[in-house]
Amino acid sequence: MPPRKKQPAAGNTVSTKTKAMSRSPAEFFADNKSIAGFDNPGKSTFTAIREFIENSLDASEEARVLPDIHIQVDAIPKSIARPDLYGKNSPVKGSKQDALERALEEEAANFEDDDMDETADGEMIDDIASNAAPKPASKKSKSSGKSSLSGSNSKAQSYYRVTVRDNGLGMPHSEVPNMLARVLSGSKYGVQQARGRFGLGAKMALIWSKMTTAGELVAYTAQKGRANITFCKLDIDLHKNEPKVKLLEKLPNDGTTVSEILDRPFPPNWHGAEVSVMFEGNWVGTSGGMRSRPFVIKYLRNLAVITPYAQFTLHYNPLHGVKDKALRVLFQRRSEAMPPIPKVVKHHPLGVGLTKIEELVRQALEHDSACDLKKFLMRSFSFVTTKRVLCPWPYVAAAVIHALSLQVVTTPTCIRTCQLRPHWHTSVTVSQRSSVSACIQ
Repeated sequence: MPPRKKQPAAGNTVSTKTKAMSRSPAEFFADNKSIAGFDNPGKSTFTAIREFIENSLDASEEARVLPDIHIQVDAIPKSIARPDLYGKNSPVKGSKQDALERALEEEAANFEDDDMDETADGEMIDDIASNAAPKPASKKSKSSGKSSLSGSNSKAQSYYRVTVRDNGLGMPHSEVPNMLARVLSGSKYGVQQARGRFGLGAKMALIWSKMTTAGELVAYTAQKGRANITFCKLDIDLHKNEPKVKLLEKLPNDGTTVSEILDRPFPPNWHGAEVSVMFEGNWVGTSGGMRSRPFVIKYLRNLAVITPYAQFTLHYNPLHGVKDKALRVLFQRRSEAMPPIPKVVKHHPLGVGLTKIEELVRQALEHDSACDLKKFLMRSFSFVTTKRVLCPWPYVAAAVIHALSLQVVTTPTCIRTCQLRPHWHTSVTVSQRSSVSACIQ
């Protein structure tokens, strides 16, 4: 008799059905943080500061005011940053927690400040470490501190609050949640030169804060001429990629409103933005990844060279009892001449694909439901004028209309993608003029 086939056990049956899953942009970037520069605590600290500064520069230049940007980094005790782990009711025992805190403070206090020469081009306003008397056993305690913290595979966590205030354009009250807590949402999409393009900077800082401290983003913002300052506290729903508004209110813009982060009032009729997040970071080498302090100072020094019309102030406040590491650096403004604002230009016919054409058609009809083909081509593309639409070859718009046997009054929605595919690029090659260079300054 032939051998019997073994029947699979009831619990070992393999399902052949697969379930399709979708992910939001916020979930994707939360799982792939390295794409946005948030690999480890040290790099995340530098990236968050750089993103906030670039947003501030763009906002100030768009408002046509000389940028005055203040950056403040505050070391936060772990009992405040992570009360779930290091608070009174935390699972970590008091003796172990106290020993870890003391070891961290000892390492920070005795950390050899070998990057102070990075501030040669900046004015050191107040650096207590430069006037502090050297400790005879600093190197020994430094090594012992590192051994106590680095005896395991990873260093102890350290937490910081990064706050950046500028005098830029500000944000509309109703748009603040989306602009700060919705991934791939921003105001820099378009054919225009800008420091940021994808709407990731502040959102990734919030995602990193959410992942390391379950924290929130705190922001103040006001537009020029407004009588109110918008104050908000935001979280993000990673699954839906939507902002979770914890607080959104208006405060008077008369000089009486005080920032709860920087603990100093806003000037009367202030305009700009102040954004603050708290997360796990690395400033002087007490946590994982690179030390961000020398990189931040070097970045500001180089930025002051290429933007001489901007002024930067950097403050670092260490943990209580580590006063010899307080840092104040000022990069003064050396010019009052600002470059012109880059202009938003239209697409060149040779630089678009079929999907972009469909998007432009949709945008044109949303702007004007009675838009015909002539208006669409003139409004959406560079070097397409009334003369070039109506005249025959060799002009771009007339070439497309001729190839598709269309009239200039045809509605753009009547054109199918299958019609455009064989004719678009062969038709537009009759005009080889490059697009206007005003988008780059």
